[in-house]
Amino acid sequence: MLVEALYEKHNEELARFARSIASNEKEAEDLVQDTFLKALTHLHSLSKLTDYQQRAWLFKVLRNLRFDRFRKQRFEVPMKEQDEPIIDSDDYTAVEMEELLQTLPADLVRSLPKDAKAMY
Repeated sequence: MLVEALYEKHNEELARFARSIASNEKEAEDLVQDTFLKALTHLHSLSKLTDYQQRAWLFKVLRNLRFDRFRKQRFEVPMKEQDEPIIDSDDYTAVEMEELLQTLPADLVRSLPKDAKAMY
């Protein structure tokens, strides 16, 4: 019930604020949605706050979510199509596939399903 009341009371303001700091409309919508999702997980502590403190909490969470996304985006490099490896397993014989598997670290090969190793 508390989240519904918070949503009705602060959704428009939060959406406006999100649009002002987000890079596009979709991200702004996601930020508002994630803010209320976080509010759901903190209902107990939110219920002890005054209306003004709840509003401040929501805005701070939204701002911090945007900062977190920005920091994460700095390290993400989009892959170009020419960077993607093109591997067609039909091009390899069973012996070649076994040789490729042997070049992998042992712990990675152990984590493969048994039927995947048997396929090659």
